[in-house]
Amino acid sequence: MYQTRFVLHSLRRSPGFVFAVVLSLGLSLGLACTTFAILDAVIHPFVPYRDADELFSVAQWGDGASHEVGWFEKYLEIRDRSGIHDGVELYTYGYWGDVAGPTATVRTSVVRVSENFFDLLGVTPVRGRLFRPGGFQAGESPEIVLSEEFWRHAFGEREFEDAAVTVDDATFEVIGIAPAGMSIGDAWVLFPRGVAESGAGTRVARPIVRLRDGLSREQADQALARAATRLRREHGMGEEDFSYRLSSIIPDPLRFKRFHAAIAGGAFTILLIAWGNLVNMLLARGVDRRRDVALKMALGAGRSRVVQQVFLEVGFLGLGGGLLGAVFAVWGVEILIHNLPPEIRLIGIFEPHLSWRVYGFGLFTTILAMTLSGALPAVAAAKVDPAEPLQDSSGTTTGRLSRSYNPLVITAVAGSIVLLMGAGLLFKAARRVAQYEFGFDATGLVSARTWLPVEMCDTPEAHEAVGRMVARLETIPEVEDVALMSAVMPEKAGVLSDHDNRFINLKYYRTVSSSFLETLGIPIMRGRDFSVADEGSSGLVIVDEDAARALWPGTDPVGRMIKLGGVEAPDIWYPVVGVARTASLFFEEDPYLENEPNVFLLPEQFSGRSMHLVARVTEDEPRVSLEIKRVLKDLVPGGHAPFVWPWLMFFDNMVAAREFMARLFGLFGLFALFLSSMGLYSVLSYAVGRRMREFGVRVALGAQRPDIMRLVLGEGTVLILAGIAIGAVSAMWSAQLLSHWLYDINPTDVVALVSAELILSVVSLIACALPGLRATRADPLDILRAT
Repeated sequence: MYQTRFVLHSLRRSPGFVFAVVLSLGLSLGLACTTFAILDAVIHPFVPYRDADELFSVAQWGDGASHEVGWFEKYLEIRDRSGIHDGVELYTYGYWGDVAGPTATVRTSVVRVSENFFDLLGVTPVRGRLFRPGGFQAGESPEIVLSEEFWRHAFGEREFEDAAVTVDDATFEVIGIAPAGMSIGDAWVLFPRGVAESGAGTRVARPIVRLRDGLSREQADQALARAATRLRREHGMGEEDFSYRLSSIIPDPLRFKRFHAAIAGGAFTILLIAWGNLVNMLLARGVDRRRDVALKMALGAGRSRVVQQVFLEVGFLGLGGGLLGAVFAVWGVEILIHNLPPEIRLIGIFEPHLSWRVYGFGLFTTILAMTLSGALPAVAAAKVDPAEPLQDSSGTTTGRLSRSYNPLVITAVAGSIVLLMGAGLLFKAARRVAQYEFGFDATGLVSARTWLPVEMCDTPEAHEAVGRMVARLETIPEVEDVALMSAVMPEKAGVLSDHDNRFINLKYYRTVSSSFLETLGIPIMRGRDFSVADEGSSGLVIVDEDAARALWPGTDPVGRMIKLGGVEAPDIWYPVVGVARTASLFFEEDPYLENEPNVFLLPEQFSGRSMHLVARVTEDEPRVSLEIKRVLKDLVPGGHAPFVWPWLMFFDNMVAAREFMARLFGLFGLFALFLSSMGLYSVLSYAVGRRMREFGVRVALGAQRPDIMRLVLGEGTVLILAGIAIGAVSAMWSAQLLSHWLYDINPTDVVALVSAELILSVVSLIACALPGLRATRADPLDILRAT
């Protein structure tokens, strides 16, 4: 008890020291715990489902997935004959709907579901209620459930009683708010009545099942394989490839493990710098108290008691820092939840939540920090010779910085270089991607996708329906041009030319309408563009400049022939009529991936089921998108609404996600810079205080103030340069973790490295100059009188 009272009294006498230690430790622990909450959300995605590991969506795959046997017959096979589930419900793929609320219109993912969908998931609403069995009754408004994240971002969490939203051109009553973490959509509406019983009223849906008790996923896969075999046999599908695939509804974070490792490394570096500062301050405090320790030992106190006092003091500081860190962690997670962009899932980050794992990590980190930080000062205190400090005068007249501080300060500087360079690389990459050149003007372009009925596929009626779609869309005043496009993956991937059988691998080629290149604004470099007169011909081809160089090097490709597929593909050759400028048509793909050469085929007619339209509009994109949806729904009645989205939507989402990542590492870098400069300042300030008598003697002997400043700056510069050298090597190695996101930027980019070094050097030299100014004000008379 006496020991405790003595330590508390000692800490009360040093409020500045206590404040600096607790604040530094609290900030670093708060940032580390907030970062760990991000990683915890990735490793253990929060989903508000009951027994989420038993829930799976069922997808169809193989050529037979698009067979004339409809999705409903396949759903019945799963529901009634597979024997794998304790419940099965239906949902559609989310489509991009414009949800208009009281203050804003937001484009988000809207999912149609069957009435017991939420019951199967085991979801409890945070506000209101979910869908009732039987759905809404005649005369009632259609109902919609919104996710907590969407309600918060779009409508500011206002009360939703009697609230209504408009989805496209239909008004829905908001009946409830689903909890955060839903992995399927952001808004949910009911299927038309009777879908689960008859399949009528929607074109495609996907089952979601809860596996029955005791059934493993492998056993369920085997049962679904048998179900697929029955379908092929009973519906005359022959040997056509068709099967089912289970996929967990819990997101898989493994795609982004390198980035997650970079986040964890950043947080660990922050903690390492904070621990180093804490050790430095405790060592400095221990040196100041050597006389007290020596006096206690001379009076009979054992070394173990001195060590206990050090650890008890460290424990109180750790308790204060840990509690402050917990407060900062709560604030940090709350700030993240309210500012995390929805697009962040594109880089594998999900909304963080405070959990027992996060608090456990904070507790473990605090105990570890205290143990490691107190060990070195405790050893130093235990080694004090009782006679030596009692013989010292009130200062030193010579000596450099203690070697005990140097490795810790150098480590802090090196860690700051690593984080500052990482932030610089990410900011540079985000800026370069935002300036990405598509090869055409992508602003004002709107994409739309719709599906024709199965019975219309590969028929003249399909071609006529497509013509009516284009004609109707062209009547919209704000629509300048309309074109069709379809990505086709050939049976034998690649393209073969008539020039020495040159071959290039392509994932797919594109079938387009005659106006496609003109609508996008992609110019023809050689030859000619497709024309309306070409429509209905046996097929013409335009290649881009990359394909032309690969297939006909040094030769004009206009008038040459091309075959889609490898040597074993059907022997159908198409004439090349033009060469277009190289353009990026990645659509929803990651723009960081290298773009393939483009090959455009003008088919005899468009007769497939999936139709992808591209329109160039003049103004008011949301309103025009809604009008395009209305036209497509009128021409293809039934089922869920077509997908309509701005061409740049996915690209803008990816840019926003990368900008968030850059800001996150920018925060790491700034905090590391603050901690390392504070560490330099505290160490040099302590050293200057210990050597004021020496500086007074130097001034008395004729030393000028610039000489004193150079002396102090020289010692600080040595530490800075050593840290920069080690940090530069570490930064170039660790930047490899971010390589996938550094579009067209070398991880060892010299500009980013030099910029980080300059920023750190300037801030660190300022931190060193402040104690140096104190040293230059040394008055020989005052100092010598005090000795």
